Amino acid sequence: KCHKPFICDISITNDLLSICVPGQLKALNITNVESKYKGDLFREKKNKMGKGFKMQNFNPENSISKKFDKLSTNWEDFVSGMKYEYVFEWLVKQYNINKLDENKIVLDECCGVGLQGQTLRLSGYKGKLIGCDISEGMLKKAYHRGIYDDLFIQNMNEDLLLYDNYFDMIINVGSMELLDVPFVLKSSFRVLKTKGIFLVSFQWDNGTN
Repeated sequence: KCHKPFICDISITNDLLSICVPGQLKALNITNVESKYKGDLFREKKNKMGKGFKMQNFNPENSISKKFDKLSTNWEDFVSGMKYEYVFEWLVKQYNINKLDENKIVLDECCGVGLQGQTLRLSGYKGKLIGCDISEGMLKKAYHRGIYDDLFIQNMNEDLLLYDNYFDMIINVGSMELLDVPFVLKSSFRVLKTKGIFLVSFQWDNGTN
């Protein structure tokens, strides 16, 4: 388990903005900062991996954490070459619709290196933010972003050892393709408050993209 207290009055400094990927900056309408990530790794690996993000390549489950540990090193550059800007735009839009005050608690499932959580922070969220992921490598990078109150290792295909009816919002972006969807939905709704918000994405593949 990783833990790092989060100071709610964190300032949006150039250091924090400098580790954004292009899609985040675009979604947040930040034009005076240029991302250092160009997406070169994704273009380099695209032909090797195929036209889509072939999730079956990551099974069985015990290989997923190792695979993402390896990918974590250059994950921001990889994401920069994908169409993740739509995800960030969606997150910003949803946050602006469902603004949460600093007394709320958000769970970022499969948080990866922390891009979703960082997007929430840069959108103005100052409440408690907890992240979990199956990959220790991803969590280490999320930790160094300095935007989470707590981080812990979690295989979402296993029981969430968290309180019932606890979170005001749950985010799960870019991971359902690897998961037992009915199980994860049931687990997530158990820990989500009755009137809580669940932001979840699913990969769409029409066979050509």
